[in-house]
Amino acid sequence: MEVAPVPPLMRSPTLIAAFVFFALRVAAAPLPPKTRVYLTGDGQVVPRTTLVFLHGLSSRPGDPLIKRLVIQIRQQKQNYRVVAPWLRPVLKERQQIYRAGPHTMPDQLRRATQVINQIPGRVFLVGHSFGGSAAVELARLMPEKVKGVVGLGAAFHMLKSYWRQQPQPLRQLAQQVKTPTLLIHGTRDGVCPVGGALAFAQYNGGGKVCVKQLPGADHRFGADHPGPASDKTFAQIAQELVRFVRKND
Repeated sequence: MEVAPVPPLMRSPTLIAAFVFFALRVAAAPLPPKTRVYLTGDGQVVPRTTLVFLHGLSSRPGDPLIKRLVIQIRQQKQNYRVVAPWLRPVLKERQQIYRAGPHTMPDQLRRATQVINQIPGRVFLVGHSFGGSAAVELARLMPEKVKGVVGLGAAFHMLKSYWRQQPQPLRQLAQQVKTPTLLIHGTRDGVCPVGGALAFAQYNGGGKVCVKQLPGADHRFGADHPGPASDKTFAQIAQELVRFVRKND
């Protein structure tokens, strides 16, 4: 487990003790290699809210998407613990994307479940792309551990493919999602079009799923292109996420 840089104000003995306790708790059953833990507060108060970030298939350890999201959450002055586990083999340098197969979703769900069960209390799941669809399914499978789900460009076409292997069709399974779910999607997402999120919300039919569209944003919300435009997009994402967490915490 790697502890990512935290604010220099982290001098509170209580916070340090709480962080050591958390580290010892997960050390009993170590988190996957390359896992990173971020603290978004000022270091004076122990965070009581944990977000578990589930990465996409094309991500690599230290993905700028999660780093930029953490920065914007800090700008919102929110005190969260963000656990970003690494849930698959690291790509080799020449590989551009992890090749998914029938085993990919079950493997991701199994590894993520192990991580979530190691963390004390209930958590919020935040997932990008493939990780977003995995987060939705995890909330359905283990609602006792998940307070809410935030999907960022969630790959519902991959979830649909996985659910074809289940005894019930996608529509029926979507109706089983009772956990509050926020789907944030860029209108220019050419990898996972926003129509998948809109259809999922319609299938759910119970008012538990809300879709927030970000005009002009692509699949990675400009994470790989720092500048005022993507800064604004990530600020919007952080605002929506914080509002959602406050409502459901």
